[in-house]
Amino acid sequence: MSRSVVPWMSVQWPIYAQSRLKQLALSVRNYESVRKTFPNSSHSIHFRNVFSGSTNWFRWSWLPAVMPYMEQPEVYNDLISWAKAA
Repeated sequence: MSRSVVPWMSVQWPIYAQSRLKQLALSVRNYESVRKTFPNSSHSIHFRNVFSGSTNWFRWSWLPAVMPYMEQPEVYNDLISWAKAA
């Protein structure tokens, strides 16, 4: 199946949704097997703003933590680079 978005009322929607849920479950299991713990429900990330010198805190859910294990490390890296630039 392509990575394009499947319309809600499409016949293919249940297959697409099941595939995405399976991918999410596998990413959580992969996270646990590597780190020997499940991801926290949320976590704070501390960054120093290079422009103003101030410190920033970002509170994220567990989803960005499992993105590298979801075959989407580029999305995770984009989030981290955005947070560091903020």
